[in-house]
Amino acid sequence: AQLRSLEVSSMCFEDGGWKAVSTLHSLRDLQIQFFDELPVSGFRSLCRLPLRQLNILDAPIGDDHLSALAGLSSLESLRLSGEMIYASGESLPLLPALRVVQPGPKTTDKGLTRISRLPSLAYLDISSAPLLSDAGMSQLATVLSLQRIDAPNCPQIAKVPDGNSLLFVNLSGTAFARDNLDIGMKRCMTIYP
Repeated sequence: AQLRSLEVSSMCFEDGGWKAVSTLHSLRDLQIQFFDELPVSGFRSLCRLPLRQLNILDAPIGDDHLSALAGLSSLESLRLSGEMIYASGESLPLLPALRVVQPGPKTTDKGLTRISRLPSLAYLDISSAPLLSDAGMSQLATVLSLQRIDAPNCPQIAKVPDGNSLLFVNLSGTAFARDNLDIGMKRCMTIYP
């Protein structure tokens, strides 16, 4: 049996540790959590893997780390959460298979513009991104593949991007007013205000 899923937690890996992980050629899912330091060079070595899912929780991840993901062409899901995530999202590579994105708490409107250019984006969870505004959200109107947005408890969000592909939007705890939707959008999506 070959290892398909790995959780790496509370460790201080040197580059050699990440290189060892990068030899697990059957690895599809990787969760990295509770790291105090995460060298970009070691992170870059993960691009040799056929990862489909990468979850990072409370580890120091910046834009240099995101740009190091450029080789992960089969990555379908990227979730960043926790206060140690400091990436703005502006350097996220345009990975062709990336469908699910949860950017970190320092994601900016410019980062959301970059995320909106992902060719396969279907699900976006911005529930932990307090720096985003309606201007950034408007960039999502051009994402034809986007079907779901989760933005609960983001009081700064008041508008949903116009787009016929959206099927589900969670805006509970936001400044959103359902009356602002055009009649076609009201028929095609479920909204939880």
